Amino acid sequence: MIWLSIVVISLFALAPSFSLLFCRQKTPFNDDQTILLTAYKKKLRDLEHDVHIGLISTHDHDTLQLEIERCILTTHNNNTPLSIIHNKTPQHATKIAWCGLILTPFAALALYLINGNPELPAQPLTPRLIAQHAQDVQEDTLINTLRHMLMTLPKTDPRLQQGYILLGQAEMARNHYHAAVDAYSHALALGFDPEIAARTAEAITQEHHFVTPKALALFRKALATAPKNAPWYKSVQIRVVQGEHDIVMTGSYSVEDMRQLTIECLKWILTQKEVPATTPETCGNYLLHDLPMCHWECRRYLERLQNDFHSEYSKLEVSLSDGKTFADA
Repeated sequence: MIWLSIVVISLFALAPSFSLLFCRQKTPFNDDQTILLTAYKKKLRDLEHDVHIGLISTHDHDTLQLEIERCILTTHNNNTPLSIIHNKTPQHATKIAWCGLILTPFAALALYLINGNPELPAQPLTPRLIAQHAQDVQEDTLINTLRHMLMTLPKTDPRLQQGYILLGQAEMARNHYHAAVDAYSHALALGFDPEIAARTAEAITQEHHFVTPKALALFRKALATAPKNAPWYKSVQIRVVQGEHDIVMTGSYSVEDMRQLTIECLKWILTQKEVPATTPETCGNYLLHDLPMCHWECRRYLERLQNDFHSEYSKLEVSLSDGKTFADA
């Protein structure tokens, strides 16, 4: 059945090319000399009309008529095909095109036989779906058994936290992110661990498709308490950067989030010893950079954010002529 499908698909793919070549072959063409003679006779009729209405003189008419008649006589002795004069496709090129189209499916089949495995049996979709469903049922049974066992363990049992971690990993593997968040949260409630916090934050991020404020807080707490050589440390740093980017771009976070992000940025600027790319080769205005003044401004603004921060101001209400009230800061 698969070979029949390959043949049908090949014919369907090549059908436009076959139709173009077939229509071109069926198009009738006149003899080359007949076409030229017809054109020259039309020119003679045009000359007679032009001299009749006075567009050209009799002398010019006789000269042009002599030239056309000379061309007519030359045509009888000219063996050059019209197809070459007008740069049309020769007959042998059409034959090559037909051969190429016919051989294309066979060449594709030969390529498949060389690099493929035609002896492998077909893989229908229905049996695979049935097998996947049976596997899902088996996994549900095992996970429900594990969940029931965890509910029966006392909270002082040291195996309880590890069991919830195992449950969270199983749910993450099945893309059940909400259930994974619930399992990791239970494990985190039994005792803080930076890796469990990072796993919980990742599950929250996968569930909502972006780094939520809760996930960002867990990522930051995991970084603050985790060793620098932890295998997941770099990936959590990337998530923190992504979350801080979302704070700026989405606007779905609180004023306090923006305040903390700005404070971190200013503290980082104060640790810098030079302004990047301040050389004649890299910046045309390199002499205008002033790092000491930049640090002074950062310290001034940082002190205001940390000790005298205000995010709301009194408003001035103005009554408009239409009866509405406009509030301005």
